[in-house]
This record gives sequence, C-alpha cells and structure tokens, in this order.
Amino acid sequence: MANRRMVSKNVVESDPFLDMPAESQALYTHLMLNTDDDGFIDNPGSIRRMTGFSEDSFKLLIAKGFLIGFPNGVVAITHWDMQNHIQPAKKTGTVYVDELGMLTIDKQGKYVFLDELSENCRTNADRLPDSCRTNAGQDETAADEENQAKQRSGANYQKIAGQMPTDCRHRLGKDRLSKVNLGKDNLDKNRLPKDGEEVANLFNDICKSYKPVENHLDYSGQISKCIALGYTLNDFKAAFINAEKSDLLKGLKGEHPYQSNFGWILDNLDVVKGGKYN
Repeated sequence: MANRRMVSKNVVESDPFLDMPAESQALYTHLMLNTDDDGFIDNPGSIRRMTGFSEDSFKLLIAKGFLIGFPNGVVAITHWDMQNHIQPAKKTGTVYVDELGMLTIDKQGKYVFLDELSENCRTNADRLPDSCRTNAGQDETAADEENQAKQRSGANYQKIAGQMPTDCRHRLGKDRLSKVNLGKDNLDKNRLPKDGEEVANLFNDICKSYKPVENHLDYSGQISKCIALGYTLNDFKAAFINAEKSDLLKGLKGEHPYQSNFGWILDNLDVVKGGKYN
C-alpha cells in the first residue's frame, strides 16, 4: 500500500462534501490514506476508533455516497479512480475481488454497482418526482420485465399506472416481488410505515436467517431516515426478501464471509432492494 494518496478538489470542495460536518470530512481523509490500490479499506471501524471520530460520521459518508459499504465490513472510496488512477503495471490489486466484481467505474471515475441505473436516469434523478427518488439507485431494467408485470397484474396495473406520473410508471415492474401482485393487499402496503415497530416486525417475519430485532428503538434514527426518504412498506419488504435470499448477506459465501444485520440493511436499503447482493 502506498504512503501517499491524492484528493481532488472536485470531490473535497464540492457542496455535498462541504455540507458534511468537519468530523466526517476529516475521517474521509484518514480512510483515503489507508486504502489499497483499488480504493478498498478492510478496517474502517478501527481507523475511525483510532482517530476518535463517531460512528455517525462514518455512516454519513456512506449515506452521502462518498463510501460504498459491503456486508463484510469492507468499504470502497466511491470517487477512487477520479482521484487516484493507478496504472495496472504499478499497482497491487485488491484481495477483495468479490466486492470489486460488483462494481464498475463510470465516466466520471466513480465506482458504481454494475447494474446501476442508466446515465440518463442518473443525470435526471434530481428532477424526478419525490415518489420516484428512492429508486434513483436502481437500474433501469429491460422493457420486457415491465411488460411481464403488466400482463400478470392486468387491470390493477392499468388502474394504478394511470394515477402515477409517466416517468414513475416503470417502478411498478421493478418494485414488485416475483410472487407479489399489485392487488388490493399490495396497494395497502404501498404506504409509509406507521412506526419503527412495524418495520422491525416485518424484518423479523421475513428475515428468519438473521438475528431478530429485539428493540426497534435501537434503530429509530435509521428507520426514521428511511421513512423520511419515502421508502414504503413494499420497499422495506422487497429489501428484506432480497436479504433473506442472499447467501452473501447471510455470510454463507464470499472470500470474507460476514453476516449483515438489520442496521446494515437499513443503511443500504436501496442497494439491497435493488438486488445487488442477490
């Protein structure tokens, strides 16, 4: 691992970066100094504790998109290639090949998941209606998936789609689960959770392979943030079902197996919901 790393003004003097507390900005610098040559850090918790920063400062870097987290605790610097592009002949590749294989580098030099949404959708994400923004991290899947959803849901689909903005209608194909239709029961769950207890109970009902949530108040901040971002019960349900199906998240496969938990899934809800770890 090199002793020197570069930072770009395009990153550390951007408004989103400067809007963060100084603690998060400083922690980002320490993490940057401890990356491998592909931008991965396997001990972010130790670095945070060694430098005396709070856990919230670390979580904020993930929430703001400056770090990409993985269920085994490894993180990657999102803007790594933009700031520290290393010629292949001069670098030592990361040992976290499974995690690296989930990512690609976009035109801006940022790490994104392989099936991230298209460049056009990403460019226009800020202009989407509020009800669509929680899907800004999902891929724009092929049209045949939407057509299949329409055929299966029939009249219910047409009724719902007619009440939604045109640019949101593709959600009906993505948000459905493989065996969930768009009937009356599903419509009832296409709403915000009433409280954290409802979310925790849903997790406990679906994610039988994980440690159950004993006190939802321990996660009140994370749940409140998800609800504030507009995640519905269907969104939580989709994420929890994907988590239960994922051997990677359950720690059953991967070079460095580690079982994720309720808190980690909440922090990465959009990614898990989008099926990145399936």
